Amino acid sequence: MACRNPELGQKAAADLIEDGCNVSFRPLDISDPQSIQRFATMIKNEFGGIDMLVNNAGFAFKGADPTPFAKQARPTLNINYFGTVNVCESLKSLIKDNGRVSIVSSTSGRLSIFAPNVRAQLLAPTLTTPEITAMANGFITDVEAGVHAQRGWPGSTYGASKGFVSAYTRVLARELQPRGVLVNCCCPGYCVTDMTSRRGNRSAAEGAKTPALLATLPPGAPTGEFWVDGAVRHWAQT
Repeated sequence: MACRNPELGQKAAADLIEDGCNVSFRPLDISDPQSIQRFATMIKNEFGGIDMLVNNAGFAFKGADPTPFAKQARPTLNINYFGTVNVCESLKSLIKDNGRVSIVSSTSGRLSIFAPNVRAQLLAPTLTTPEITAMANGFITDVEAGVHAQRGWPGSTYGASKGFVSAYTRVLARELQPRGVLVNCCCPGYCVTDMTSRRGNRSAAEGAKTPALLATLPPGAPTGEFWVDGAVRHWAQT
């Protein structure tokens, strides 16, 4: 397991070991490309490969945060979209055949928050990662210029970031399908965590059930899908 705060990561690992799990902690800051590269090198040298990858790092500005909306897009997407993509792209060659990738997205990134023309681009069957990245950069530029609404972008930087993540999940699933790797994303629900200021209607343990399910799906299970509460909820219909 990995996270950017060594103290919290080591404590979490110790708690899991006490519960009988075989786990070790390694530092990883998904907003730092060098940290991602060091992590990927460590995985290759120490473990040789990955059976399953659960990517649940994320960030959201608090509702009362005074940061102007125009300055929220870049840091939000830097972690939620670019960080997630960089981790997956750096590790995908290390994912073993028939492996599993579980990505935490959100219903906040439902397709309907985007304008029809943007939805069509995100649903294109030949969509590529560079094309999504170009859209993400366009969203940041338009938010900073104050013209995002006119360009068909949503009024939520968190929602947009998770929408791009859900689109990327579909692309990565298509790419890794020949190797039997299943790639899915999900919404864990509104959980009681530090990111939600300890608010929420379910525990973190309850919220972890669907991400864990996606990491342990049987052969032949769906891939490239968006899941909620242990079941597929087709992102194209959200």
